[in-house]
Amino acid sequence: MWSNILPIFAIIITGSLLRSINYIREDFAEQMRRFAFNFCAPALILIALGSAFYDDVWNWKYVGVLGIVTIAALIIFSYLLRVTLEKSNDRAICGACAITIPRGILFGLPLIYGLFGKKALIPAAVSMVVIYAIYAIAVFILEFRSQKSGYEQAIKKCFKTFFCNPLIIAAIIGYLYSFTAFPVTVGVAKYLKFFEVALIPIALFSFGAQLSFKHFSEHLVSEIWPLLVKLVLMPGLVLWVGYSFDLSPMWLIVGVLFSALPTAHVNTKIVKEYAKEENHTLAHRIDRIYNITSVCSIVSLFFWVLILANMYPAQFRFVSFTY
Repeated sequence: MWSNILPIFAIIITGSLLRSINYIREDFAEQMRRFAFNFCAPALILIALGSAFYDDVWNWKYVGVLGIVTIAALIIFSYLLRVTLEKSNDRAICGACAITIPRGILFGLPLIYGLFGKKALIPAAVSMVVIYAIYAIAVFILEFRSQKSGYEQAIKKCFKTFFCNPLIIAAIIGYLYSFTAFPVTVGVAKYLKFFEVALIPIALFSFGAQLSFKHFSEHLVSEIWPLLVKLVLMPGLVLWVGYSFDLSPMWLIVGVLFSALPTAHVNTKIVKEYAKEENHTLAHRIDRIYNITSVCSIVSLFFWVLILANMYPAQFRFVSFTY
């Protein structure tokens, strides 16, 4: 088990250490992140879904558990921020997204792939599709509130947000290809394999290199509640609901780990676009939540992995990668 877990977190720590001594620059880490986002992750999902039987791709019980828990949390936290803390509707929605929408592609996918290999790729792909669909719905609501021309512009923005994502495009192509029941050709598979094997080191290394420890203790105190909700409450809810509905072990493990990921950086974008009256203050707060959950997730995810490994030890057996 430890031979699976420790190298994953060691890559993240290595990236953070090299960034702290200025061996690599922040712009280089950002270029690595973009490469992993636009090429490595889509290639991995494309070949995984394209090689699967389409009947095995969608676990509707899992989609229901992850989707309902995330949507329910989004609605509840939006309501609490709006009523209890008297935030504006737009600010409440943006704040709720920050503590419910996880950073899946460049942290969750390489983490899960590194821990479990190919057997976890389909649950991971489905998880990302569900999360991005929920994020697109949030964008639709915010866009509709900001427009006075009706649903048309909001629907266009929703579809653009969802379908212009490289991973969603790869997932759709892979899923459609799985209908044909034809195997992926050797040449195409080998080409995609080069990007696939690069995902874990590049994505996790760049994640570590972009961690910010500036004013860490100050941010930890000021953002303790968003931190606990994102890294403790959300995965705990998914574990409780998923276990109650008797999800298969691998699907439940992937769901919990995805829910325990730090908040996604895309949440800052919707703040800048839709919470304009409070743009500077709220964007700065979301950035703090992003940074503090990213740093603390290294520790919290390690403990969630240990909890899940004790619950389902058979799923954490050594994974051998063939390069």
